[in-house]
Amino acid sequence: MVKYDLPRFRAFKREGRALRRGRYSSEENRRLVQNVKDFLALTGIDSGTKLFFPSRFPEEKSHIVKMKNQYKFHSRMAAGICRPWHDIYTRGRKIFDEYNYKGRFTEEDDNKLRKLQKLHGNNWMKISELTGRSNHSLELRFSQLAANKGAWTEEELASLTRAVRCYMQQLAEPVGDSLTIRRERLYSKLPWTEVASQVQTRNWSQCRIKWMAILKQKMTAGAQVYRGRKSLEAKIRLIKALHAMNVEDAAEVNWEDLTQAIGDVPPNYVQSKFYKLKVTQVPLWQTMSFGDVIDFLNEKVVPQLEQRLQACRGHSRDEEEEEEGVSTQQETFLFSDIFGDESEMNPETGTVKRRLAVA
Repeated sequence: MVKYDLPRFRAFKREGRALRRGRYSSEENRRLVQNVKDFLALTGIDSGTKLFFPSRFPEEKSHIVKMKNQYKFHSRMAAGICRPWHDIYTRGRKIFDEYNYKGRFTEEDDNKLRKLQKLHGNNWMKISELTGRSNHSLELRFSQLAANKGAWTEEELASLTRAVRCYMQQLAEPVGDSLTIRRERLYSKLPWTEVASQVQTRNWSQCRIKWMAILKQKMTAGAQVYRGRKSLEAKIRLIKALHAMNVEDAAEVNWEDLTQAIGDVPPNYVQSKFYKLKVTQVPLWQTMSFGDVIDFLNEKVVPQLEQRLQACRGHSRDEEEEEEGVSTQQETFLFSDIFGDESEMNPETGTVKRRLAVA
């Protein structure tokens, strides 16, 4: 970081530019590709793949490494992109990995992958050399093959909750006699690979999706925040909030800010509701830009939703105005509200012991 990022970060700060995280925008991808093309033109190297995977070209490796050092590849590659250098390099490895575009895995491919994983363990770089596929796609495919399908069992849910709880305990803050946890820490930057390794029967993506569903129930205390009339109101607020942002790329959307359109829910929940809106309400959305999709929703769909909302209203105007507002979001939650009281945890399963009803 000191060598590559510190001077860049200082320059960004002087320019008033904030560091970006998460999904890459189309402009960032375009800039990265152009930076690499400019470096290729400068050095005479004929492939971006050679810059990111010089070990695949043993006869040219020494020359490639020499050119990268001489012309400061890392600095030129990251020019103008407001992210940490290593993050940009990782993105470049995905874009310029020719092994990434081999199509779907066949049954024969899956069987070969299982055999190679037994032989080489999780050495995905080695397996990549033997299969001609990227290590990223191989690791993802193997996790999918190794994972269970269908409904989660109580044991799996207990393992998931226990794994997340163990991580969250490091982030909890004492307030009086209780522990609290900040809302963003409940869903941001969790070590999903480690969580999945503790659950064992599910891959990291399944664990993440399931935890977000559990978390939505915990944060709302089981309340229905997106059903019936509330659903219509939330859709209208969500579309209007997106339109007010006036952005042209989904990567520029701050989904955390948009949670207020629905209530105390994680950003992932809002994203899933927007995706469903887009798919069900916007014809040919695949051919439209993000901005055009939002404009369509705002101009064509919002009036329809407002008509439906007006038709189903049966309360007085005062009641309507009161119910239309979104409740203030909690900045912190009691640790026990999310994970249960530790004194009531079953030490063998990690689940909260059920209380017996008193007659």
